[in-house]
Amino acid sequence: MHISTGEVVELDHSLIVGRQPSVSRVLGGAMPRLIQVTSGNGDISRSHVEIRLDGWDVLLVDLDATNGTVLVREGQPSRRLNRGEEVVLRNGDIAELGDDVSLLFEDLL
Repeated sequence: MHISTGEVVELDHSLIVGRQPSVSRVLGGAMPRLIQVTSGNGDISRSHVEIRLDGWDVLLVDLDATNGTVLVREGQPSRRLNRGEEVVLRNGDIAELGDDVSLLFEDLL
């Protein structure tokens, strides 16, 4: 996963991305890695999205983000995820979080 800030994060376990990410409870499995991103205007929620590994799938889960999450997929119009919605990611998908911060997913199976 490439963050627009220049950071590259390997998807070897689940992640929570936000301006001050935290985990209140983990049900089974391993603790997700917390990835902090800067949000100068406060558009990004503290815990904005989860990137969850589910077997061979990589899921993008909106964590009830106040300003929402936009999924950009080649060949389709951009769409805002519903609060709490999860979607299976495809290679090349982009998640826009706000404050010009986006996540690009590459090399997905």
